[in-house]
Amino acid sequence: MQSKWRRRRLGAVALGCVAALVASTPAFGQELGAALNSAEADAASAEAQVAEAQAKVMPAQRRYAAAAARARPAHADARAARSEVHVTKTAIAARRRAAERRIASIEAGHQSQVEHHDDAVQGGVGVALAALAAAGVALGWGWFRASAGVAWLVTQRRSQAIGLCVGGAFVAVIAGAALAGAGGALGALGVFVAVLGLWLAVALLMARHSALVQAARERPLLGHERLPAWFTKGLAGVAGVLCLALLVGALFSSGPQAMHIDAGMRQAAAGFVSTNTRRSLVAAEARAATLERRAARLGNLQNAARTALRTARGELASAQSRLAAAEDEIGRYTRRIEVAEKKEAHQRETEERKAIEEEERAQACDPSYEGECLKDGIGDYDCASGSGDGPNYVYSEVRVVGPDVFGLDANGNGFGCEGE
Repeated sequence: MQSKWRRRRLGAVALGCVAALVASTPAFGQELGAALNSAEADAASAEAQVAEAQAKVMPAQRRYAAAAARARPAHADARAARSEVHVTKTAIAARRRAAERRIASIEAGHQSQVEHHDDAVQGGVGVALAALAAAGVALGWGWFRASAGVAWLVTQRRSQAIGLCVGGAFVAVIAGAALAGAGGALGALGVFVAVLGLWLAVALLMARHSALVQAARERPLLGHERLPAWFTKGLAGVAGVLCLALLVGALFSSGPQAMHIDAGMRQAAAGFVSTNTRRSLVAAEARAATLERRAARLGNLQNAARTALRTARGELASAQSRLAAAEDEIGRYTRRIEVAEKKEAHQRETEERKAIEEEERAQACDPSYEGECLKDGIGDYDCASGSGDGPNYVYSEVRVVGPDVFGLDANGNGFGCEGE
């Protein structure tokens, strides 16, 4: 409204200036007037366009606000429904992972029990066989002491014999450990080899010592040249009892308990869910999909309303720019008219001042003459005669008190037009 009143005020001033200019310079005034009228028309058109754009902006703002108000709760509902589906799926996945971990733990425990039982059976059988071999050696101690291996050890130095026996035991232990890792019969054989290697090295060293004592080459360690018969028989009996006990314990020991995994746990590990849970999940997914479609539709409407609002604001800004340009054009032409008017007024004042000065000069009496008033600026004066009549004739005698500019004192006595 302020721009409208300003435009009207500027238009009124400009029209007045144009009217003043038309009187003096019609072509220039008509040209500025036409330009001003064109700028006025552009301003009026731009003002109408601004009003039209403003009329579009407000409804577009209301439509966008309404669309945003509808879209926000729809998006919130869609996010809540999708979150509910995610929570349900996460719970199902968590139960599945927990069941898988529980089943893996049960299977690992059962496998550990099976391996422990197998190790116990292998160890029992291997040690029982080694005890049986020890019982046989104890019963046939005389034969064992006279064997070729013992005889060969007798020929060796003590340090060499000990080194050979300890090295053989070490090799037997390593080989037995390697076989024991294979499991089954080979595992039992490995235990047998390892245990046999240990006590056989001791038995060989004892047999060598006994043979050397009998040959009077070494002193007996126990104060006897030969072991008592009851000692070897007792040792064989202990070894036999140990063999039987180990065999019975290994062969008749109870195996690991059967692995028990609940059917529900297996179903949970396989990803099975109950009918109610599945129905709830399907219903939640369907609701989430419906809400997401509704939110997407309302979001599209909101985007369309935002685009329309942006377009309306752009049109309003364009119209306002056009109006501002038109008002600037009006101001420019108005300033040109004002400048022209000032110039014209200055010229008019100059001319009027010159006319006034000429009129004042014409009405002033020449100071060189006294008596009748002779005015300057209206031409030369002549003395009146019977035939002369007019404003430039002198009808009475005048006294010449200054330069005789009009040539009235012909005889130079200080008086002009004497006798007239």
